[in-house]
Amino acid sequence: MLKRITLVTLILILILQLTGCTHNMVAKSDLYSQIRIGRLADQGLVTIGMETEGFEDLLAQLTGTLKRNDSCKADHVHKYLISLLTYDEVTMAFYMDEEGNLCQEGKRYASHKKEANPIKIEDWDAAFEKLSLYTAAEGGNREGDPEVTAKNPPKHIIGTENATDKTFFVTANDWNYYAGHMPLEGSMSLVLWREDKNGNSQRLLSMPQPEEENKKHTIEYVENSLEKSDSQFLFFTIQSGASMHKSLWQFNVINEKLGRYLDYPCSNMIFTELTINSLKNRGWIAQYQNIMAIDMQTGFLDYDASMSLRNVIDNSIFYEPESETLTKQTVLTDLRNGILGIDVITYEKETGRETHREHYKLNVVTKRMLR
Repeated sequence: MLKRITLVTLILILILQLTGCTHNMVAKSDLYSQIRIGRLADQGLVTIGMETEGFEDLLAQLTGTLKRNDSCKADHVHKYLISLLTYDEVTMAFYMDEEGNLCQEGKRYASHKKEANPIKIEDWDAAFEKLSLYTAAEGGNREGDPEVTAKNPPKHIIGTENATDKTFFVTANDWNYYAGHMPLEGSMSLVLWREDKNGNSQRLLSMPQPEEENKKHTIEYVENSLEKSDSQFLFFTIQSGASMHKSLWQFNVINEKLGRYLDYPCSNMIFTELTINSLKNRGWIAQYQNIMAIDMQTGFLDYDASMSLRNVIDNSIFYEPESETLTKQTVLTDLRNGILGIDVITYEKETGRETHREHYKLNVVTKRMLR
């Protein structure tokens, strides 16, 4: 009997030891919409979100079982500062070293040896290098941009029958999608919602409108995004009345997941008709100083087809850094045969009057600017 009690006691102690040395730093991956990677050696910064194919894989590495293997001493060298974001809010942050170990609150963790999806530093290095080419080298004044509230998944809403400026966008899976203005949470808001044939209404997102008429925000459906994606995705652009720049949002029709796809400053989004396999069914949008390609079959950015304009257009295509009164807006057009038209238009911020326009042509097949 004593031996049995001793054996049970040893087993309990062993269980406590084993559970005490394992750790799950990131418990629920669906809380996060972005991973921000800061490279400490040169202060380089990239952000990976729903638009990037490797996002789910990297997040899955972080949600695996970890084992504490040491303390993070003052002389421990870190490679990256990893931040997990829910929309714009940082909700968790920790360091990663050259071997993929994580440090948080003075404790160092490594993937458990039996973890099926361990942290692989080479995956993080590859993600950083891929995105660094398209990371912003400039900033702009974000004051006055929309404060968007997203409902994910869509939530029931009443009063849509009284909405003004009601605009029909598209029908998908027996839902009709609309935008319009209505009183919401104490202010007049611009709302994106959907209605079914039974009269049920659900809100996707909303934003309060400023009182100044010339500062009103707008939302547009990207025409043909449903058809181009084989009924998988709806894309919307939200234009800030303050900056005249756009952000891009994606709604997954299959799993009903809504998220901001690309942040300000963006242009409009267009499509090209190309038969080249690597460029078939691509959407195109300008962001920062880049032309980004979107693979409509997968819903992810196609970094191989995208192009940085930093070496071909000297001046910013969205900002006038030396002026407090001027801003720029970029508009894309499809000129056929793989040629994109890029119009960079300079406006007065207060009046909206156009003061200057530059026109470029880009061959997306050869990645060359045409004069």
